[in-house]
Amino acid sequence: LTYANVAEKVDPPKKAKYEPKIYEVDQIQKMLELMAGTNIEIPLVYCVKCGMRSEEARLLTWDDIVGNTAIIRDAKTPSGERVVELPPTVIKLNATAKAQNEKWKVDNKDLWKENNLIWCKEDGTPYNRFYLIHRLQALLKQHEMPQIRVHDLRHMYVSLMLASGASPVDLAAQVGHSSVAFMLKVYAHSMPTNRAALAKLTDKILGKKKEKKTTPKKSR
Repeated sequence: LTYANVAEKVDPPKKAKYEPKIYEVDQIQKMLELMAGTNIEIPLVYCVKCGMRSEEARLLTWDDIVGNTAIIRDAKTPSGERVVELPPTVIKLNATAKAQNEKWKVDNKDLWKENNLIWCKEDGTPYNRFYLIHRLQALLKQHEMPQIRVHDLRHMYVSLMLASGASPVDLAAQVGHSSVAFMLKVYAHSMPTNRAALAKLTDKILGKKKEKKTTPKKSR
């Protein structure tokens, strides 16, 4: 007797594609206000305002800060690193974090472990890579805000910048996307569209066909 595997005749269910949840601008502002002063403010702001990945923000060191930029070691970038421009509010937050770290070094000198991290615990050690995920979910639940993934913070940044008319080339370099084409494919829905304006612009550039003047016939 021969037996057939009936499972081979059944198509397995396709894995549902995850759709990132994007907050509106007022929700992003509310979230930033609620997280201000908490122990996840630093990585949260780096993700939301700079488009960093959560692991990039978690492991960022003071040596990575050069002037008003952060240097990220990025395998997707041809040179192996990318330069992230820091907004003034992030630069100000860095100064606050630096002062706090220096105070912890003094207060906890017997326990302090120097890792040169911008975001660290009171003894200088790094947070667990899952800490930001669980802490963010807990705080969002506490303040009755819609749940989002940590990676959605980066999606918010890119979507917000594209919707505001940012250059796709500059934005791809800022967030470390492998190509502009990839970024536009993923975030095409965030690009502002105005087809009526495009139609008018076409005529403005190419010009409308001039109408021939007709001389009215003289009546006899």
